[in-house]
Amino acid sequence: MGILDGLENALERTVRKIFSAGGSKRIKPVEVTNAMRTEMDHQAVTISQQRTLVPNVYTIAFSEQDFPQVQQWGRALAEELCDEAIRHASVQGYSLSGPVRVTFVADETLERGEMEITSSTETAENAEPGQPITYTPEAEVSAPAVIPPAGMSDQSPEVDRTDWRPVVEIEGTRYAINSSSAVIGRSADVDITVADPGMSRRHLQINVAGDRVTAVDLGSTNGFYINGQKAGNSVDLHHGDIITAGRTTIIFRLAPDTTTQARR
Repeated sequence: MGILDGLENALERTVRKIFSAGGSKRIKPVEVTNAMRTEMDHQAVTISQQRTLVPNVYTIAFSEQDFPQVQQWGRALAEELCDEAIRHASVQGYSLSGPVRVTFVADETLERGEMEITSSTETAENAEPGQPITYTPEAEVSAPAVIPPAGMSDQSPEVDRTDWRPVVEIEGTRYAINSSSAVIGRSADVDITVADPGMSRRHLQINVAGDRVTAVDLGSTNGFYINGQKAGNSVDLHHGDIITAGRTTIIFRLAPDTTTQARR
């Protein structure tokens, strides 16, 4: 058996790891997020200087005592974890072999405050992008598979990059960036108007050039922040980045056209 064959088998092998909430014995969403990121880091396999593969399918088991709380968080948390997995992989320079999928289940063998993560690699051809997987509230909480950007996908022939479009999400509404640029501000004549007195009339502009998306300050009074850090005049955007301008939070995503609406 060659080294690549052995590596492929290793990537397909399911890995189980138990994480604990520590002294609090009460699971918190941030602990679930940290555990998933840790699992991804631990299972990263370097193929070459340019390629490090990580699992894209995660099943997170909770104790029967904790699972009612997990059900309350529901699919919303599972979807956020899919986005976070893609964001973390992008920041770390990892490759994903297919759509990211996160599922929550109950496990009677776990004690309160414990989580068990099962991770594996699923190729794009074995998944159905954008289609919800089985959702049974009594026993399982899951989210639709989320496809990573083309540059992060190691096996991307099945993923058509044209199916994805840069979008910004403001107060729960997503706006597609349908052209090479979009201006955001409180003026009525910009592409996306935000009623925030803390923003300038023309605050920032989102530019799209091929696979590169940037946020540019248009000479605003207070500038803007990316993931809590003060941004310069121009900064590259990645899936899941959080832009703060004035009192407004703007989430940048790559999403299917069907999940977005046209700019105003």
